[in-house]
Amino acid sequence: MMKLTRPFHGIILILFVMLAINSTSATTKYNVLSFGAKPNGKTDSTKAFLMAWEAACASADSTMIYVPKGRYLLGSMAFKGGSIGSLAKDLKEEGVQNVTIRKTTFMETQNGLRIKSWARPSTGFVQGVRFLDSLMRNVQNPIVIDQNYCPHNLNCPNQVSGIKIKDIIYEGIRGTSSTQVAIKFDCSPKHPCTGIRLQNVNLSYLNKPAQSSCSNVRGKALNLVRPESCL
Repeated sequence: MMKLTRPFHGIILILFVMLAINSTSATTKYNVLSFGAKPNGKTDSTKAFLMAWEAACASADSTMIYVPKGRYLLGSMAFKGGSIGSLAKDLKEEGVQNVTIRKTTFMETQNGLRIKSWARPSTGFVQGVRFLDSLMRNVQNPIVIDQNYCPHNLNCPNQVSGIKIKDIIYEGIRGTSSTQVAIKFDCSPKHPCTGIRLQNVNLSYLNKPAQSSCSNVRGKALNLVRPESCL
């Protein structure tokens, strides 16, 4: 989840947010002004931003959220994006495939590029995902696959995730992690993650080398990869 939280009276200058899905198709642009946002720094534009985000995420086409230059008055908001899941809520659920997220910036967020599933049986899958050209600025979990997802550690299923994850590419990811483990792959012991590729990744922690953590994952690292890959 990407969280953008400020007091209601704060004025926030939004540069851009872009979410691309199935990038081979034509891109549909969602202009926040079309949803009622006003770039005058005085009119509450919170609802307009959330409506534009929801419309883009609900589309099956390649989408872009466009924020024209200006000052926007925003209240507290939670943008859900850059994260796939939570999966394995149900035994039978649709899979997720052919997703591309590119040219994104994460600033002081809890998670960056995340795939998550509950640790319970499921027929679902995640495949053909591309995370490209992303900048991390003080992000807690810049790159993470979590197949033991259980928020707040309450009522955790404590089973094994049935979600099959394969063919995931992280390319051109750089910046800083606010935790020492910048890359974490915690995959299902029954269905290990396969075809995971790290390429041109450069993440640091407090101007020092960060760490990688791998469990039940198979893949490869190409070109420069920092922290040192555990694949």
